[in-house]
Amino acid sequence: MNICLIVVVRNESDDIINYLELNKTEFDTLFIIDIDSNDNTVEIIQQWCLKNNILLTIHKSDKLISGNKCLQLVRSSYPNMNGFRIVD
Repeated sequence: MNICLIVVVRNESDDIINYLELNKTEFDTLFIIDIDSNDNTVEIIQQWCLKNNILLTIHKSDKLISGNKCLQLVRSSYPNMNGFRIVD
């Protein structure tokens, strides 16, 4: 499939599992941009990805990142993935 879901998170431990579960049939790669979470959001995502056999990359940031910067980060992490498009 090779569809990458890009999610920007910050302290989403209460909601992230529901979001991932609702969308898990739509992607097989997950790229998380964590904006200084101080809860266990990242650990929850890591465990969920292990359980669901989802390829995961986590990028830590101390500030919000633009959509274009997100795509640049994903492209540099997955250079063999083609055909990026933004879906709202």
